[in-house]
Amino acid sequence: MTFKIPNYPNVFFEAGYNVEFVEKEFDVTQDGKVREVKFDIVLNNAFKNHSLSFECKSGSAEPEQLLKYSKLTPEEMVSVGGVSSAVPASHTNDIVVVCNDCNLEKIQLDTAPYSFTHMSVSNSPTLVIMHEEPFQDDDLVELFSSPIEYPSFIHEVFRVSGQTPIFKYIKIIATELTALSVEGQESFTLTEMAASVCSTIPGLYPARVGNQMRKEVENKVSSALLAGSQSELSDYYMWDKKVGRGMLKKIKPGCKPMTYKAFKQAVDAISERLRVGGAAPSKKKTVVYEDPNQLTWDSKFE
Repeated sequence: MTFKIPNYPNVFFEAGYNVEFVEKEFDVTQDGKVREVKFDIVLNNAFKNHSLSFECKSGSAEPEQLLKYSKLTPEEMVSVGGVSSAVPASHTNDIVVVCNDCNLEKIQLDTAPYSFTHMSVSNSPTLVIMHEEPFQDDDLVELFSSPIEYPSFIHEVFRVSGQTPIFKYIKIIATELTALSVEGQESFTLTEMAASVCSTIPGLYPARVGNQMRKEVENKVSSALLAGSQSELSDYYMWDKKVGRGMLKKIKPGCKPMTYKAFKQAVDAISERLRVGGAAPSKKKTVVYEDPNQLTWDSKFE
């Protein structure tokens, strides 16, 4: 709801908020101890000098985490959290706990000692509702005065995370490799592939995600690329995990449509195998011919 996407509610966009960062870690000193803070997502309105720090909960809330958030000051969100502000001393911040409607009562009980804003999400239809302790921003209070109905098809801003299984990475990576081929690009890097795989919104990755999330996503992307290049997809691209670079083979720019079709079938095969935990197919026996005109791996990237 922070992006202007056709046919989707964009209440935070309307109220002037942008994504400041996602799962970004930062340290604060509380009661003489250094503690790590990591909200799921932080939105910011630089003009209003106000930010929204969202924590998403699927079940119960951790008392230690809630206490830590309650002691966090708006000025710390700027000085150590990195939220943009022209006047840090007057910056304001809402801490927002988001949960499924079935867990709302439990979450409200857990967070009762604190002045957090609560939002719940329900299914069939998908409704987003603001509850007690409303936002400090009057525009948001007005926009959330009634439940926000969301389309049944959720638009994914972030398509993967560190917890997404490898077989899902494989399918998304395959789409991006095909796109590279169609666009006439033959080689790619880990950073480029991770950015296109992770988010559907340009500019969010890696600039606005935390270090841990970035490492997890890049590790999964590299592992998925390696798994494919060593098995069912070995004819279609090569991947060097050590240098973080790859190159298209059979699906390189200008290949025939039937090659894309065969690639998709191979992608479906490896995805299903990884989903069910099947064994990798035996490696093909190949005869290596020494060709003095053949480019080495390193020279292909010079």
